[in-house]
Amino acid sequence: PDPNSGVFADVTAEISNRAFGSDFDYARVTASPRVFYSPFPKLAKLVLAGRIVYSAQTSGTPFFAMNTLAFTDGDHQGLGGVWTLRGYNQDRFVGAIAAMTNLEIRWTFWTLPELKVLGEGQRFSMALVPFLDMGRVFDTVGSFTFAGWKRGEGGSLRVAWNKSTIIRCDVGVSDEGWALYLDFGNQF
Repeated sequence: PDPNSGVFADVTAEISNRAFGSDFDYARVTASPRVFYSPFPKLAKLVLAGRIVYSAQTSGTPFFAMNTLAFTDGDHQGLGGVWTLRGYNQDRFVGAIAAMTNLEIRWTFWTLPELKVLGEGQRFSMALVPFLDMGRVFDTVGSFTFAGWKRGEGGSLRVAWNKSTIIRCDVGVSDEGWALYLDFGNQF
């Protein structure tokens, strides 16, 4: 739930076909490598985290499924909102091809000594996380470009409880406004 180093490569493929009992014929492939790096592990609990997402789906995808970004740890909806482009409304950008990147600097600035609660040790820490999210949708694979990407940026305060439960409060700002998000878990 809160990695300090490593790479997690996530690739999913979905096929919906009438032969399988579906009402629709379409396919979707999503690739998303994530990288975590701690530049000064002995000096500070600082983690540079990044994710790239590329999702492509065929023309037979029904409108109510077009906003799905499928990951091995759970699906998320369209570009915009707490899990993709913070600062934009949920599902603000939906298209056959979606590309996105998220960058975070996760700095754990405070760790409480272990607390005994009902005889069990509990650990709490707090982190500040500035972030930058960018993404865009396209009509076809061939129309991909690095021009016109939408950008959301902001900061987050995160509380880690026993390193397995992350409680976060994000404030995202975009050219369309700002949003406050309260949720569980790191964005990626």
